[in-house]
Amino acid sequence: MNASIFMERISSKGLAEPIIKIVDTEDLVGVVLRFHLLTELLIDSWICAKTSCAGLFGTEDDDRLIIECSNKIKMAENLGLPKEICSLVRKINKVRNDFAHRMNPDEIQKNHMSGLITLTKNLSQTIPDMDLTKEQGRFRDKNGNVICEIGIDDDTDHDKYKLLIMFYVLLRAFTNNVSSTHIGKWNRYYDGFEYNMTFGGNKP
Repeated sequence: MNASIFMERISSKGLAEPIIKIVDTEDLVGVVLRFHLLTELLIDSWICAKTSCAGLFGTEDDDRLIIECSNKIKMAENLGLPKEICSLVRKINKVRNDFAHRMNPDEIQKNHMSGLITLTKNLSQTIPDMDLTKEQGRFRDKNGNVICEIGIDDDTDHDKYKLLIMFYVLLRAFTNNVSSTHIGKWNRYYDGFEYNMTFGGNKP
């Protein structure tokens, strides 16, 4: 595992802008597509780091290697990505494909959301010091005002915020795995890196 490759890919692509757009939009199709692209970025970066090949999938449009996300998930699984991560990513890909084949999707089907939540909680149990039953996400607008505080089990229809909580868990899981399996010296790109997005604290 070459952790610097993972970190360089994540840093160069940038996570902040698509996350901000997810918070700012009410277009659920756009939310799901961005959520899926962020997740696919994690898979791509992990595979490149695991194989120590930063350009495995190409670097430009004219040399990009096109592989379906389902095949990338299987590739990562065969390379040793933990099954809890693979199961959640596979479900995210299924939800994205469901949206792509519906004419005017305006909500994530309840069975899909329930499955995503269950798999996210299963994954969170593999991450030290994380307890989703006691924590909630806090989301702010561009002016810093809190617009939503939500736990993953809350009985609300704020699907986009729950998807962001899921991405937070995925990001922690990926980076913990990369950090724990890194071979070689640490460098300035990945100095024992752990991406720690701040949750809103304990539930009242």
